[in-house]
Amino acid sequence: MASEMPAICGVDPYRSVADVWARKRGLIAEQPANDAMRRGSYLERGLLDWARDELGRDFRRDTMVIHGDGVCGANFDGLGDEFIVEAKTSRVSNEWGEPGTDEIPDRVKVQVAAQMHVAGPAVVVAYIPALIDMDLRLYRMERDEALVEAVAGRAAWFKREVWPSETPPEGVAMSLDTLRAIKRVPGASCAIDPVLIEAFERAREAKLQAEMDEDAAKAALMLAMGDAEIGEAGDWRAVMSRVTRHSIDVKGLQ
Repeated sequence: MASEMPAICGVDPYRSVADVWARKRGLIAEQPANDAMRRGSYLERGLLDWARDELGRDFRRDTMVIHGDGVCGANFDGLGDEFIVEAKTSRVSNEWGEPGTDEIPDRVKVQVAAQMHVAGPAVVVAYIPALIDMDLRLYRMERDEALVEAVAGRAAWFKREVWPSETPPEGVAMSLDTLRAIKRVPGASCAIDPVLIEAFERAREAKLQAEMDEDAAKAALMLAMGDAEIGEAGDWRAVMSRVTRHSIDVKGLQ
């Protein structure tokens, strides 16, 4: 699927080709939709409505297409005769450039290129309506045939060499989310290298020590500020803020 291509191409910061391999091999238990997924689904509808109004053009929605090569497929948020629409949301604004340009994260470029491959040569442009840190933006990416062909080649490599393998790709780590979701055999046990346990214990102890050091440094900073709300040191500023909870007087409204 086009959404898996950023991981397969190594430009997805959240998933790797090993994560995709594990899912394709059926090693991952089905996971219920989480809050982020549900939120994205609701926001997607509004973004597509907004894109339609901004573009002044309608398009088919939620359309599944499988390429004739039998390798790639895509579920299009929006699909027109010569354009596609891919809605995105993000809280990280520094990955996104000026609206109206193709200054978008590499993972989005790769996904869109994969979608263009699936849609065929008639699709020459993609519109990306995005909600970036509560700011509505519309991006535009023209078809780059070299990128489209490179992504298609990577998809063919994955299907030919990675997917059939009984072992994950060497030198590529799986995400913790994937490892947590791997189907486990109840009651089964196995022998593991003690070095792995020792490394985990050292890392956990280092994390706990770092948290204690952070708390101590914060306490020293607050003590140095005395009763001041703002502490200044050159280009640095430390601001103390207090969160106060206000409750509505329900009885007073009756």
